[in-house]
Amino acid sequence: MSNQDPHDEKNPTDAEVTAMKEQAMRTLLAPEARLRLNNVRLVKPDLAAMVEKLSSRYGIPGKTA
Repeated sequence: MSNQDPHDEKNPTDAEVTAMKEQAMRTLLAPEARLRLNNVRLVKPDLAAMVEKLSSRYGIPGKTA
């Protein structure tokens, strides 16, 4: 067995991961695009997660259309 510290700096907490995702979306998406993504998240959370993943993967800031 290995002794893993749950607060190890190599393993970010869920809150830290969420904060990093939000920061990435603020950087990559225009405010209008973030609003639309949040509206989509209310109806189709899986689609919103996919859009976030693709946006962060391609990392093209300012593309909203």
